[in-house]
Amino acid sequence: QWVIIPQWKKNQEKEEYFQLYQEIVQTFQAENAKIGECDVVLLGDSLTAGYPTDTFFKDSGYTVVNRGIGGDRVEWLNERLENSLAGLQPRLLVFLIAGNDVLAGESKEYILEAYNLLIDHAQTLCPNARILIESHYPLGGAWAEKGDTMYALNSLLTLLDIESVEIVPTQNTYERPDALLGELVAYALREGKIEEWEQEKFCDRVMGLLSLRPSEIQTRFEENYAKNSQSATNWFY
Repeated sequence: QWVIIPQWKKNQEKEEYFQLYQEIVQTFQAENAKIGECDVVLLGDSLTAGYPTDTFFKDSGYTVVNRGIGGDRVEWLNERLENSLAGLQPRLLVFLIAGNDVLAGESKEYILEAYNLLIDHAQTLCPNARILIESHYPLGGAWAEKGDTMYALNSLLTLLDIESVEIVPTQNTYERPDALLGELVAYALREGKIEEWEQEKFCDRVMGLLSLRPSEIQTRFEENYAKNSQSATNWFY
């Protein structure tokens, strides 16, 4: 029982959405009274609501409760949080929320402030529960075209054990990977991520993350070769 209405064409649609929204929350409350103690509660928007919880956790031995509502936003989730958790005693709360805030054009400052209030509220309601905040996926507009770039960036951050970064414009241009690799190696050494003898292995891992996959190289080479064999060979090397 979930809906996705990130934008409304008319006020009537908005009223219908919030009416259904309240009905879903009331359903949560009725279900909670029968559940009581549980292991995990999932909270979020349609990405959570549409997740087949029963399928993936059927034989896990864990009681996992899905409390996602399609179209939800951070502030709205905070407002319904107490009712959505009423009667439950979870050991873990998992949040995946903010996608609809982004699609609605809310600023990152607003989203961050709303998220902080949400987590504070959750800690008050469930002081003994651990809280897991999932990173949101790239979505909408230009981000939809940068999936591979974001995947490579996240993989690189994992390799360097960096939790987050701020993406800023740079004047640096690299025609070859050597200069960029040199900067990454220097950082890894300076921060104690690798030892001196691990430099070559580290470079191999970085290039493995940033290079095209073999199938992509083959496809692109064949496409270029069909146009000009010499330029295709130059591109490959």
